[in-house]
Amino acid sequence: MIICRLQGGLGNQMLQYACARSLSLLTKKKLLLDLSFLNDRSIAGITLRHYELACFRADIQIATPKDIRRIVAPYGHTGNGFLQRKERKLYKHWRKISNQKIIAEKCAHIYDEDVFSDLDKWGYFMQGYFFSYRYFEQFRDVILNDFTPRELSGAANDYVAQIKSIPHTCSIHIRRGDYVTNQSANAFHGLCSLDYYRQAIALILEKQPETTFYCFSDDISWCKENLHDTGAKILFVNRHDDTRNFEDLVLMSHCSDNIIANSTFSWWGAWLNQNPSKQVIAPRNLFADKTISTVDIYPPEWILL
Repeated sequence: MIICRLQGGLGNQMLQYACARSLSLLTKKKLLLDLSFLNDRSIAGITLRHYELACFRADIQIATPKDIRRIVAPYGHTGNGFLQRKERKLYKHWRKISNQKIIAEKCAHIYDEDVFSDLDKWGYFMQGYFFSYRYFEQFRDVILNDFTPRELSGAANDYVAQIKSIPHTCSIHIRRGDYVTNQSANAFHGLCSLDYYRQAIALILEKQPETTFYCFSDDISWCKENLHDTGAKILFVNRHDDTRNFEDLVLMSHCSDNIIANSTFSWWGAWLNQNPSKQVIAPRNLFADKTISTVDIYPPEWILL
């Protein structure tokens, strides 16, 4: 049995699921998702999220409290750093007499080959973000199938048909939202500059002058005000149903090329794009701390600006 504790928004949940799915394929063990962190509304300083993977065709099972206790006792951490350190010390002793493994990532953005070690355990518990394509690249076809949407709205289907009818398209994703309003999120992630988007658009147009751009954002008004003078043909996708944000991700994946934000959401839009000749332009600095390496985050063919 494998239990993966989800945290963060849709893009992060997809990363965690994809990594855990890979482990389940390697070990041939059942995968269950733990929603306790998402359901905990007492944790301060974070953007509150909810479970968002039900929109996909993946056969997902949710872990019960009993399932979780079978695997992770005494490791019940949901957010408190002090308790986490104490629990990890206790776990070192507990694991000696158990046939279970806790995979608590050492660093969210650095691939850890130890995640796929000890493949003979009875049970596994996973907690982290696992933000590296390397965790699931070997199972790309499976992940692509798992992340096929169950259904799209009429409006989304109309956009898909429109995108497919145009010879060359490129998505632009601009993430603002909590990156602007949440102080801790802003301090950690920062914002992609307007200059980054202008350079990315110019690079796409240099190679494909007839490109039609589709702009996706949680702040479309800002995008219209700031991208109107780029000289590019930009269509602003302005939809209002927050329960169907996954449709923006699907639409991005149907574009010929992608310009992404410092966001796991648009990262997935580009990764799911199955165009063999796609160009993906990504921000070189994914976080406010510019010293953080992205070598394990971006596939090597992506273009960094």
